[in-house]
Amino acid sequence: MLQRWFDTLENKHKEIDELYSTILHAALDNPDLDDLDRQDAQQVLHTVICAQEPLAVSTLSSFLKLGDAGRVHAALRPLWSVLHVSGATELVTTLHASFPDFMLDPSRSKHYYCDLSVHNQILALRCFDCFRNVHPQFNICGLESSYLPDDKVEGLETRIQDAITAELFYAARYWAIHLTSAAKSADIIAELEEFFSMRLLLWMEVMNLKKCASSMPDAMQLLEKSITECPIDLRSWMRDAWWFTKIFSLGTVSNSTPHIYTSMPLLLPESSPIAQCYTKRMKGVIRFQGNAVNRHRHPLVATWTFDAMVSTSTFSPDGARIALAVKFDILLLDSTTGRQIFPPFKGHKSIVDSIGFSPDGRYIVSGSRDSTVRIWSTQSGRLILGPLEHNDIHWIMFVAFLSDGTRVISGSDDSTICVWDARSGDRLLDWTTSPEKSFTFYASDGKYVASCNWKRDITVWNAQDGHVVRTLYHSNCEISWVLIGISPDGTQIASRSQYGDIYLWDIESGKLTLEITCNWVTQALAPVRPITFSSDGSRIASAFGASGEGIYVWDARVGRLVLGPLEGHAGGITSFKFSPNDHYIISSSTDKVLCLWDTRVLPPKSDPLQGHADSVLCVDYAPAGDRIITSSADNSTCVWDAESGEMVLEISIDSQGSRNISDISPDGTRVVSDTQAGFSLLDVQTGDVTLGLMKNRTPWLAQSAEFSPDSAHLLIASSSMNGDIRVVAADTGQTLMVIHLPPIRNSPNQQVLFAALSPNNSHIAVGSSEFSLTMYDTANGRLLYGPIDGYNCSKYSVSFSPDGTRVAAGSHPNICVRDAGTGKIVLGPLEGHTDSVTSIQFSRDGTRIVSCGYDNAVCLWDAETGQKLLGPARWHTGVVNSARISPDGNHVVTGSGDRTIRVTDIRHELNSVRVPFVAFEALLIQLKLCSPSQISDSLAPTGSDWELKADGWVVDTEDRLLVWVPPELRASLARPRTKLLISRKGWFRLNFADALLGESWKGCYWPESLD
Repeated sequence: MLQRWFDTLENKHKEIDELYSTILHAALDNPDLDDLDRQDAQQVLHTVICAQEPLAVSTLSSFLKLGDAGRVHAALRPLWSVLHVSGATELVTTLHASFPDFMLDPSRSKHYYCDLSVHNQILALRCFDCFRNVHPQFNICGLESSYLPDDKVEGLETRIQDAITAELFYAARYWAIHLTSAAKSADIIAELEEFFSMRLLLWMEVMNLKKCASSMPDAMQLLEKSITECPIDLRSWMRDAWWFTKIFSLGTVSNSTPHIYTSMPLLLPESSPIAQCYTKRMKGVIRFQGNAVNRHRHPLVATWTFDAMVSTSTFSPDGARIALAVKFDILLLDSTTGRQIFPPFKGHKSIVDSIGFSPDGRYIVSGSRDSTVRIWSTQSGRLILGPLEHNDIHWIMFVAFLSDGTRVISGSDDSTICVWDARSGDRLLDWTTSPEKSFTFYASDGKYVASCNWKRDITVWNAQDGHVVRTLYHSNCEISWVLIGISPDGTQIASRSQYGDIYLWDIESGKLTLEITCNWVTQALAPVRPITFSSDGSRIASAFGASGEGIYVWDARVGRLVLGPLEGHAGGITSFKFSPNDHYIISSSTDKVLCLWDTRVLPPKSDPLQGHADSVLCVDYAPAGDRIITSSADNSTCVWDAESGEMVLEISIDSQGSRNISDISPDGTRVVSDTQAGFSLLDVQTGDVTLGLMKNRTPWLAQSAEFSPDSAHLLIASSSMNGDIRVVAADTGQTLMVIHLPPIRNSPNQQVLFAALSPNNSHIAVGSSEFSLTMYDTANGRLLYGPIDGYNCSKYSVSFSPDGTRVAAGSHPNICVRDAGTGKIVLGPLEGHTDSVTSIQFSRDGTRIVSCGYDNAVCLWDAETGQKLLGPARWHTGVVNSARISPDGNHVVTGSGDRTIRVTDIRHELNSVRVPFVAFEALLIQLKLCSPSQISDSLAPTGSDWELKADGWVVDTEDRLLVWVPPELRASLARPRTKLLISRKGWFRLNFADALLGESWKGCYWPESLD
């Protein structure tokens, strides 16, 4: 039977094999051919078969070093029966798809056989020759200035056509494929080592100029996967080159080819093979000082910034696209470049909280707080179906396609689950979970839906019919559930408790299979989002922290931490998903940033430096100005030396049920700790409790505790609907006064958020959740004025002047200064911020006002005239939560969601008029203090003449590109006037002195070593 099958298979190809053999015999065994002609014909034939795309006659001639096209035509002439030459393009292809099959099967083609491994080795060596023969080996298109992006270079397309030949472009795209398909030899390994050490940056030039940079990391990954037996140093090169090209191709640095040289190698750690090799050939480079760069090699490979909060994000089934929601809109991005594929998908009337792809990737389903579900085409960006309406005024918390792609499931915050026909929009099924159920639902592959609650149980439903499949209980009755996730194969559930611990359950048996204790991470919970499984179910991820969280990844089989914390967001993480191949995690945040993480890159093993592990919420100076006091969402308060930045004291608060440090006393001696049970006072010198628990009258409701300006009293504001304000003695805890607040307006949702006492003890300002500000007389509790609408009313967004006569408050992006007694506006609105103000503070002498906000910016104002003295200065990469002026008025300390504390010298802004660099240059020449030739390009990026953009570009006052900073390093970059930068990731400072930038950049690199 088996022999008969072989005979049948042989007979199947017999006729075509005889035909091809006859043609090749006539073409290659012709006695009239000399050896050179025969060799040419065979080389051309095998190249056409092994080439990754059709090559033109002229390209074959150059690539194979045949001298001229005539030799190729001569070689092709006897092969016209099997090869075809297209008309004007002269592209050479096989005449029929069966011919390569014949040539690549030695049992059929016999001695005409084309050995793929042998000929791919030849082609790989030819590719390396193409790079070796490029002249010049650097700046091949003669780009004049590193200040310009490529799209601003005149005549660039013509230059590219002239400099990058067809054979060079072919070699650039396919050398890695030919090499990995080739027979490995010492020659091949030597060529690869030479390529990495001599021509890696040249290759990147070619690929970037031809807009193919996104395929470079794939080439490096192919090498690493295929070449398993090689020297250790070469393997390090492959890994380093993969990371290097990945960062480059996904970053906006790829917009300017010169920065392959002027930016990319300079911010690599010293251990990088690329840095060790290529920096030897550079001079006039931008130098840096600090400890952040050598700690840098993190999984964060790309960030993209948007105009508003990114509420959710996910990968397409093939991983080629990323869908995300920005406020009411849905965006579709290319995952390799981050470029937007279509204009935003518009239609929802409120924030979109959940999106999902259909199994075939052709559609996206979205669910919004406008109570509707919609379906969109990923081919056109158009709305295909919807709006499908849930019950009125209830948010849609999750949506997903069922596994067959014909139905959609959705869940809302009223505990209703619906199943819809994805074609007609008909509601096929709905059911309601118990009122006790949390609004956390999650559908995995359309098989199950699960919900958890603040009591004990987890319920699993069959998504097809709504029947309960399983109810899971934990033996510890004190545990409640806040997050949940289902594995892709529908066999496991992961749940997270209110204490942060993670539990894995087997759905079939209902048994608890694994417990992961997480008491070593910040327990403050992230926004309610599912725990995420990897696509193969082997890993689980969850986010921790109150605002600037990290993502942690565990092995789902043994509970071992394998990656994390992934720290890069400066706001609350709203979603995180694995890519289909599990190589990446995409995460979104309230900080308006989308982050792409590579799960294969392990952060360097180094002890964290001194700094906060989560968002810095409050900063202030001690009265003498020699200490800085900070509090963070990591439940700690730290005291720092204001000169050296060294930590003097750290006070950690019990994380179980703790919120954060509520306030720092103006005299700098105490902090008040805010817990679910109440408030405690702590000594900042020792960390000891100086005043025991002042119990919360309404447990689980947020309260505000603020020190009076003289530090003698605390104002405790209740957030209940019938709120009151208690004035408490800070030394004894005795309640001295209670102000019962009358209803401000008929609003069922209004809550008191904070209260602030004026320095002269005459007024109390109260902020509410309805964005209103009211003022009360402390003598009798009488309402003086208000409510005044339109105020931010966050804890630190209201400040009294030192004499108590004025009050400054944030009115979304603006600031108004009012007479504290009458409410009349005496200054403003002060316009400078572009998003809501988070903190306002008068200087101690009352002459300045410092403000900061959600726009990541700081502004400084003249408190008498309203003139803006500084800003908006974007020193931070995340929301700036707090800003204070030093007692001597020379510095501003700021704390941010990016986990950093910065001290910035502001004397230049206060004491001098800023002169633009161009005017300064002209003045020097006019005064004959220097000649025009002495004004170097490197003078421009000094002092305050540069800023860091959100996309990583450092630009000068003329918006010229100076250097690009990778995502992981941006929060650690000291600005020109940064005096101190405190961060667990370290800091670094740029030094542009003598740097060859702009038109001088062409002298920064020699292809041969300078040694």
